[in-house]
Amino acid sequence: MPEFQITHVLKPSQYQTLKKELSIFAMAYVTAALFTEEENLKESFDAFIGDPEDGFSLEFSDQAIQQIKTDCAEFLTLADGILEPIRNEFGGCTVDEHAGRDFWYTRNGHGCGFWDGEEMWEHFDKGDDKALTKLAKEQGEVDLYMGDDGKLHF
Repeated sequence: MPEFQITHVLKPSQYQTLKKELSIFAMAYVTAALFTEEENLKESFDAFIGDPEDGFSLEFSDQAIQQIKTDCAEFLTLADGILEPIRNEFGGCTVDEHAGRDFWYTRNGHGCGFWDGEEMWEHFDKGDDKALTKLAKEQGEVDLYMGDDGKLHF
């Protein structure tokens, strides 16, 4: 199976916009969301650009983008006391990228997340993985779907 490429799923213009507007954490969150929902979205999307193996062209609604920003900012505010020392140890970009993906996976019960195998979470034997998991779960699950307008919504 080929490696997931966000650029094969999003409209190029939206990808560029999101890269400029979203934090590293939020962009990793979006990537995880599209990765886990790719097959369901393909079934919903009936206007592939060429061969589905070459990708298809989705975009988020304005409301979904705002929800991404809000949900990620709220989580980071709650988790900052846990993440900041880890950022200092491993580097902010690396931690925020992993944490963004793990936030999506954990809050939505994908069977992986803060507790499974990332060296940076295991490095801290203070229960940080459990605390981050609890915070993510408290945010509640969200479903990514294609609306009648052809855009992605939560």
